[in-house]
Amino acid sequence: MPPEPYDHLDGDRVVLLALAETTATDAERVHLGRCDVCVDDLTSTAAVVTLGRDAPRLDELPPPPPRVWLSITRSIQGTAPAPPPSPRRLLPRIAALLIAFALGAGTALLFATWAR
Repeated sequence: MPPEPYDHLDGDRVVLLALAETTATDAERVHLGRCDVCVDDLTSTAAVVTLGRDAPRLDELPPPPPRVWLSITRSIQGTAPAPPPSPRRLLPRIAALLIAFALGAGTALLFATWAR
C-alpha cells in the first residue's frame, strides 16, 4: 500500500530499506522526498545497521581480566572467590551481553526517533 501524504512509512519497510533488503517503491521515494520524520527514521535505522555491521566479530574480542569475574563472583556469592569461567564458556556470555546491548541501544534509538 503506497503511503499517503499524511501517512508515514511502515516500520518494517524502514528496517528493510535500511538493511538494503529491498529498494524503495516510487511512492516511498516520493514520500521520503517530502517527509522529514520518515527520512529521520530511515537515517537513524541505517546508522544502527552500520554500527552492527562495523562491530567486531565476537570471537575477536579480548577476554575480560580475571578481576572482573572475581568481582562478579564476590558480589553474587559473598567474598569467596571462584575460578574464572573457562574461555569456552566465556564467549557465549560475552556474545549474549553484546547482543543485548546492541539490541537495547538500537531499540532505544528507534523509539527515540519515532517518538518525535
